[in-house]
Amino acid sequence: MLKFDESVNASQVPEWDRLAAVYGRENVLMFDLETTGLSPRNSFIYIIGINLWQDGSWHILQFFNDDGCSEPEMIEAFMELLEGKKALFHFNGNTFDIPFVRGRMEKIRSTAGREIPDRMSEVLSVDLLKEIRPFKYALGLPNVRQKTVEQYLGICREDKYDGGQLIDVYLSFLSSGSLRSRSLVLLHNRDDMEGMFHLAGLHTLTELCAGDFTLGTLSMEQEGNALRLVLPVNPEHPLPHPLVTTGGGMALTGEGDHLVLKLPIFSETMVCRITKDSTEGFFLPAADFTGVTVYCRPEQKKTGYVAADDSLLGRPETLHAYAACLIRALMNQNGKL
Repeated sequence: MLKFDESVNASQVPEWDRLAAVYGRENVLMFDLETTGLSPRNSFIYIIGINLWQDGSWHILQFFNDDGCSEPEMIEAFMELLEGKKALFHFNGNTFDIPFVRGRMEKIRSTAGREIPDRMSEVLSVDLLKEIRPFKYALGLPNVRQKTVEQYLGICREDKYDGGQLIDVYLSFLSSGSLRSRSLVLLHNRDDMEGMFHLAGLHTLTELCAGDFTLGTLSMEQEGNALRLVLPVNPEHPLPHPLVTTGGGMALTGEGDHLVLKLPIFSETMVCRITKDSTEGFFLPAADFTGVTVYCRPEQKKTGYVAADDSLLGRPETLHAYAACLIRALMNQNGKL
């Protein structure tokens, strides 16, 4: 087994550094595998990439199966690093990487009698793909492959291959010892690991959907009959990329440390869903918010609205919960809001 180690200054990965600090930098790992196939029954691991905090900076470690036989040592080294950690971050690891490692550990136990402790069950598993996938439509992504998300964030990779293409390159290395082949497979995994540092910044969107913002200025815009909410974002979790998404007549835009939520105002007579009483006034989209009385149009009872009055706009806690509800609706929509 060969080990490669690259130091990454925390200032180069500020979004990840802030997120990791929540758990304690020394308590988190990121990892990613390169394998010779999709099934642990008939393929094996040839690279384990790991991001971790050591000696005052982040590091990209790579354990490389340079002889085709070092997989047990690689897995053991990975488990040793994972011991005592609190969180394990990955991209699609719940579906592929973690089950693959466990499958290989079982294969090693059954064929070689070598027992390797499973430290993955002792930590919180955080799948970045699972966090990003709900925002696919809102971010305008054609898919949620790692390279696609990296392109959205403006990350340029040196590596031009995908994992499947590099299997033959790795097998060629085993037979020829070609340093170029070795460099190609290591570069691919190294760029995956660097990309994961930056993908972690999209965790901010999950925080926003949970209400991680404050109420800023509130203004009524006469032109277009709209309500405009300016929402300062937690400065510790700024937006990693400008955001623009629309749906249901609403618009959410943001950049850096603030969001702007623009909502259509409807001036008409609505019916209270509970009492069935008619009320004339100004109304806003309700989405699935139920913190105040919900109204509907007499002829269109499925779509809900809330009154744009002091019961909502005059109560900061209620208005904050309402804004968070609409942000969740806009960010998690599938083009059907």
